[in-house]
Amino acid sequence: MNENTIARLSIELLPHFGWTIHDEPVYSPGSTVQGTRHLVLSFISSSLSLPLADILSDLLSCLGVVRIHCDDLEVVSTAATRLRIVFHGAETTHGHREQLFGTQHYLWRDKDPLTLEYPFTAELPMIQLPPTVLDNTTYSFKMGLTAFLEGDHSVLARTFRPVIYRPLLETRLVKQTHAVSVPLACRPSNSNSSAMNDNNANATLSLYALDYVPGDALSAHVSLPADDPETSVDVHVELIQTTQSTLFKNSTKLAVVIASTHQIIQSKDHPFTVVLGMDVPESSVPTFTYGRVTTIRYHLLVKVVRKQPGLFSRSRVTTFDAAPITIGTLPYGVHAPEGLVPYTLFDTVFATNKSQSSNRMLPVPKFFPPIESEDVPPPYEPTQLPQYQVLTPPSLSPSSSA
Repeated sequence: MNENTIARLSIELLPHFGWTIHDEPVYSPGSTVQGTRHLVLSFISSSLSLPLADILSDLLSCLGVVRIHCDDLEVVSTAATRLRIVFHGAETTHGHREQLFGTQHYLWRDKDPLTLEYPFTAELPMIQLPPTVLDNTTYSFKMGLTAFLEGDHSVLARTFRPVIYRPLLETRLVKQTHAVSVPLACRPSNSNSSAMNDNNANATLSLYALDYVPGDALSAHVSLPADDPETSVDVHVELIQTTQSTLFKNSTKLAVVIASTHQIIQSKDHPFTVVLGMDVPESSVPTFTYGRVTTIRYHLLVKVVRKQPGLFSRSRVTTFDAAPITIGTLPYGVHAPEGLVPYTLFDTVFATNKSQSSNRMLPVPKFFPPIESEDVPPPYEPTQLPQYQVLTPPSLSPSSSA
């Protein structure tokens, strides 16, 4: 059998006028996902003289479908019985996988003529699901759309389109007009910590905010005590993401540096302050404390490396666990809708242990018929203004003014 065609499905999401990460749209509770599914027939054979029925027959045969001979596109609707889309999400940690939802919608059945384009609209429920996590080695939450073109006994084609999800998490300003000062406590496990305690007894970290959203600038003021002016000081500030499973007691924390900065200066014979700045990465996963199987938190770590001049002088390193940091998704002053609750308050249809109350089932995404409007404005052209028709109000007759 010669493969003359390739059939595939593709899912395209319409332009999204909201939050994006790396040019990909980001969705949150209550978001509407609109898109189009295309059934693409890509001809890879140079033999264009083949009858369409033979081409489609080879297409279906190479996908394991019984060869059907016909003269038009009806061969596809004869071999395929339905086209459906599934909106699904699941979280995984330490080999434990739990599917939270999986709702499907039929876009085409064999009773209707088959076309090449099927728009769809889906709405996310107003609950706080886990944020999309893809690059964490101990935990992941994946949400996406999968389309299936199916026959009676097999799947003819499928495709997957990931969907990035972020919960609605508020951030708050520090009420004080000045910075919040956090005393820096030396880690007990530090080498040379006893020798460094006197040098860093009065070390502090000052921050003007403890809550941030991805893309925000973080400014850290590290105040250090006096030291030998000939000593060089390398001050490091790191934003640490900590992931910890809630399935096991005393589970190991996975710490990952997601942003860092440092500055080298000469020490002074009087207390001095080093100002360091860095940006919270745009793709940062928000603080996730309401999870069923894991938590994700953030904190700042400060490391001070002192080195006296001399080829054989040893560096003195002190590490401090500093202030906890919250990464939200809503800017200051923007509030989440009232009544927004986490997904952990609900059961799922896939859970093994379910509560007795049926009204605690997890709400799932819903599909709606595509929204169509006949009153679509003309496309905007920046080269000229739209044409407006000036309407003159009718003159009032004596009878109408009476």
